[in-house]
Amino acid sequence: MRTTVRLQVVLFIASAAFLANGNLLLAEQGVNAADVDHYVWDLSSLYPDRAAWEMERTMIKSKLKVIGKLRGTLGRSPKSLADGLDQVSDLRARAAKMAVYGVLVTSVDTRSETAQMQYDVGTALESQVESAIAFIRDEIAAIGPDRLRDWLHQEWRLDRHRIRINRILREAPHSLPEAQESIVASMARWPQLAGDAYWALHDSDVGWPMFQNADGKQAPFNVYAYRSPGEKSARAKFLDRLRGLENAFGLLLARRIDADLTIARHRKFKDGAEAYWFFRDGMSSGTHRVMIDVARKNLATGHRYFELRARALNRDRVSYADFYESAPGISRSFSISDTMNIAVAASEPLGSDYQKRLRARFQAKWMHLPPWPNKRVTGEVYPPVGGANPYFTIGYLPTFSKSRAFTGWVTLMMSDAEIPRDRIPDTRDDPATYQNCVIYIGEFLFDDYLLAHAQNRQERIACLVNSLDLIWNQYFRWVLASELDAQVQQLIKDGRSPNGSDISKIYLGLLRDYVGGEDKVDAVFGTEWITYSIPFESYEYQFWPPAIAAAATVMDGTKTGKIDLNKAVTGVFGRGDSDRSYQLFQQLGINLSDPGVYEAVIGRMTSQLNELESLLDEK
Repeated sequence: MRTTVRLQVVLFIASAAFLANGNLLLAEQGVNAADVDHYVWDLSSLYPDRAAWEMERTMIKSKLKVIGKLRGTLGRSPKSLADGLDQVSDLRARAAKMAVYGVLVTSVDTRSETAQMQYDVGTALESQVESAIAFIRDEIAAIGPDRLRDWLHQEWRLDRHRIRINRILREAPHSLPEAQESIVASMARWPQLAGDAYWALHDSDVGWPMFQNADGKQAPFNVYAYRSPGEKSARAKFLDRLRGLENAFGLLLARRIDADLTIARHRKFKDGAEAYWFFRDGMSSGTHRVMIDVARKNLATGHRYFELRARALNRDRVSYADFYESAPGISRSFSISDTMNIAVAASEPLGSDYQKRLRARFQAKWMHLPPWPNKRVTGEVYPPVGGANPYFTIGYLPTFSKSRAFTGWVTLMMSDAEIPRDRIPDTRDDPATYQNCVIYIGEFLFDDYLLAHAQNRQERIACLVNSLDLIWNQYFRWVLASELDAQVQQLIKDGRSPNGSDISKIYLGLLRDYVGGEDKVDAVFGTEWITYSIPFESYEYQFWPPAIAAAATVMDGTKTGKIDLNKAVTGVFGRGDSDRSYQLFQQLGINLSDPGVYEAVIGRMTSQLNELESLLDEK
């Protein structure tokens, strides 16, 4: 999952003629294009009704009881291995499908007891299945790479399991015997407990400051409101209130990092981030350090961004407090039909066939767009596990930020829809960096389209500021957070586990480095790290910088003819011998350990800064 700073500025970009033609196209399909409530998904590709769900639940339980009979049989012959992996894959896919269904129904109604029951059942069965088939790792590793290579040639059914086999062999040096594996696996819940406690604290009534929300009502200014545009006074009071809670949050963050470090050491890694990068996305040792080195080398580019952003907001000096002020622009509402038309037009570099499929899939009932009261606010695309359709949810509002986010998410939906049917994943364990890269490609296409169709100088300035905000937030901000985690981890290694006050001092120093000096960041922002939820749960956020860097590399490669954009979006996942991002990007000639990949996003930023400066210099 990824997060984007919410920007409420909206711009008039596309011409009236283009929007009229797009609305006519949707009208011909019998759709009220302006009504976001029209776009509600049909989950029948998962289960047509409750009876089908119950029947599948019973089926999974019955298969769970007998799957253990495969133990000790996989290494007998190529046929035995194929038979066993077919059964394992089928059971995994059934459980993942049920888990996805539970996530989907709870995402649109968080208060539904039935939906919550289905979520609990689905995720519990998924966990039980993974535990029941844990023995296959040891049995496949025992066969050995040479024999497995021969067996893959001898038994054609093994080809569909090639990715799983290769992953087991790749991870073998860091795997443990089955008994120890179960113990370490049980420890994986420790970091999640920190995440649960994080939200419990933020959801508590601890005297948050009040402010007037968008509806004109008095409301608590809490972590959910933190990135609302403006509200300088309320934001400062909120950060000051966090000062009294920083040691509680500091304990949670330190314990999460300590837990991941402990698990990593059991698996023969030197630190938690390295282990997470390897298991989650196949990254080679030291890769996560490269993005930090490139960011540090290019801090001057980040400083220039803040200076020019301040000029665009007509400020006479840089102040980080102004960062949450909306970029300048012309107010206009982005209806869902406007956004769909822009998404189609922006995807022109992907070809007319892609655009045709995109239009059709807008009407395929794979999306849930209404901003219902009990709906989760985050956007997400869920993979087509078990042969189902990919599904996409977002609480759509007619704002610039939601319009861009929609374009990015539907690009990933299109990518998932193009996975070869015989290579559909049998788990929810997606390649995080690659899939976020696809989202960023969609958002870059959106930004580039708006820039190309800006009607005047002021709109172009607004487009550039918003595009630059995306890059700073998704690259520099999360590299900064990675540095914070690394310093906290080092203190833990040294036997000096930091408290919240220590972490606030470290964060404030890093933020001042990244923004451009002590005079540009007030000390009150020292507690801002407490507003970042993902670091309290895992290192997942660390995949966003390499993802946006890879997206910039893809866009550069498209211009030079070295990379096929259509292949990058729709022709990578499900192909090749791996489902991990590091290896998937190699199909495009992209090496995530190469500093040049990360320099690409700096290059995109520099180009846009040059144009912004030129526009601001105009009289």
